[in-house]
Amino acid sequence: MKHYSTVITLIKEIESRRIAPSDYTLSVLINCLCHLNRVDLRFSVLGRIFKLGYLLDQVTLSTLVKGFCLQSKIVEVMTLVDEMENKGYKPSAVTYGTIINTLCKSGETSVAVVLLKKMEMCVYLTSWWIHSGKKGMLTKVKEVFDAMIHKGIELDVVTYSSLIDTLGKEWMLTKAKEAFNVMIQSGIDPNVIIYISIIDDYCLQNKMEALKVLNLMLVRGCSPFAFTYNILIHGYCGLCRVGRSQAAVEVLHKMLDYGQHPNLQAYTVLLDGLFKNQQLTQAITLFLQMKNQGLAFNIVVYNISIDVMCNAEKLITARELFHSLSTKGFQPAVRTYTIIIKGYCKEGLLNEAYALLKQMDWNGCSPDYFTYNAIIQGHLLHKETSKAMKYL
Repeated sequence: MKHYSTVITLIKEIESRRIAPSDYTLSVLINCLCHLNRVDLRFSVLGRIFKLGYLLDQVTLSTLVKGFCLQSKIVEVMTLVDEMENKGYKPSAVTYGTIINTLCKSGETSVAVVLLKKMEMCVYLTSWWIHSGKKGMLTKVKEVFDAMIHKGIELDVVTYSSLIDTLGKEWMLTKAKEAFNVMIQSGIDPNVIIYISIIDDYCLQNKMEALKVLNLMLVRGCSPFAFTYNILIHGYCGLCRVGRSQAAVEVLHKMLDYGQHPNLQAYTVLLDGLFKNQQLTQAITLFLQMKNQGLAFNIVVYNISIDVMCNAEKLITARELFHSLSTKGFQPAVRTYTIIIKGYCKEGLLNEAYALLKQMDWNGCSPDYFTYNAIIQGHLLHKETSKAMKYL
C-alpha cells in the first residue's frame, strides 16, 4: 500500500519505547527512506546497522542500490557496490539485475556489458537481461551470449527462450533457428513457449517452416496448446493467396488428432482461405464439420458459407442459409444481400435478385456499389444490356 511515512512513524515509536530495532526493521526503514528519496537519512540508518554490530545482508544492500537506481544515480550506486565488495559483501543477482536494468534504461549498455563480464556471468541474470533488453540492443545481447558460451557456462532453457524471442522480434529468424538448434544439440529440450515463439515468427514472415517446427515439437513429445495450432492456421491462411491453405488443413487434422479444437476465429479464417483458393469441396466439408460441432456461428461465417455455396452451384443451400438468418437472430447486412444477389444473377434468376434488391430497401438496408454492380453484371451476363443500363 506504500504507506512509507506511516512505517517510519511506527519505527520511531518503537525506538521511543527503548526497544532496539532489529536488522530487519532497519532494512525496512532504509527501504521506506529510499522510496521517499531521503538519501541523507538512509545512510545514517546504514551507520546505525554497523554501530549495532549487525551484518549487512543482501536484502539491505539491494534496498540501498534500488534507492539509488530509483533516482538514476549511476555513479553513486557503482561506488556503493565497490565499497560493499571491498568489505566482503558480494551483490546478489537481483542487485546486479537492478543496476543493469537502470544502466540499460539510461542508455549505458556498454557499462552494463562490462558489469556482466565482471561478475561470474550468472545465467539467471543474463537471461533476465536478455529478456528485458530494448529493441536495437541485439548486438549487446549477442555479445553477452557469446561471452557465456566462450566461458563454457551452461545455459538453461530460460536463457535460450529469452535469446530466441529477442532474435525473433528483431526479424532474425536464421539466428533464432541457429540458437534453437544449438539448444537441442546441447541436450536441452525446448519448452512449449520456445516452440510457439518460433512458429509465430515463421508465420509472421510467411515461412512454411512453421509446420516443420510443429512436427518437430510433436516428435519430441512436447504437447502444443490449442493456441499453437490457431497461430499456424492463421499464418497459413494468410498465405492462401499463394495456394498454401492445404498446409492449414493439415494443421487442422493434426490438431483434431491430438484432441485439440480450433476456436471459431481460426475456423473462420480457414473457411475463408479455402474459399479464396477455390477449394470449394473442402470448404463445404469444413462448414459441415463446424456445424456438426455445434459452434455458434456469427454473421461472418454465414457470409462466407453462403458465398461458398453460391460459387459451388449449390444455390438452394445458399438460399436456405440466407433465409435461416432471421431465425438465428441475425439481420442480413449489405454484404450478405450482395452475396446472395450475385448468386441469383449468376444462375440467371434475375427476378429473384431484383426482389431481394427491393427487400433490402424495405428492411432499411441500402444497396451499395457492389450490390448494384452484381445486378449489372448479372444482366450483362445474360444479354440484357438495356436492363443493365437502368442501374448505371
